[in-house]
Amino acid sequence: MINKELLSYLCCPECKSNFREQDDFLVCEKCGEKYEIRAGIPILVNLKNLPQHLQRQIKYFEKEDNRRPEYKLEE
Repeated sequence: MINKELLSYLCCPECKSNFREQDDFLVCEKCGEKYEIRAGIPILVNLKNLPQHLQRQIKYFEKEDNRRPEYKLEE
C-alpha cells in the first residue's frame, strides 16, 4: 500500500494522468499502464522499454543482492 499523500504528487510518466492503486501496482487512469510497487516504493520506469544491456544488469544485481544479504544498506 502506498501513502495517499505521495500518490497525489505522482503522475504517469507516459501521459501525465493520475494513478489509482490496484493490488501491488499503480495503474494510470488514462492509458492503463501499470507500474509495480515494491516495498511501498512505486517503480515508475517501464522496464520493458529499457535497452537489453540494462535489463541484464538489473537481473544480475537482483540475483547478486539475494546472494549476499549481509550487504544490505541500513535505513
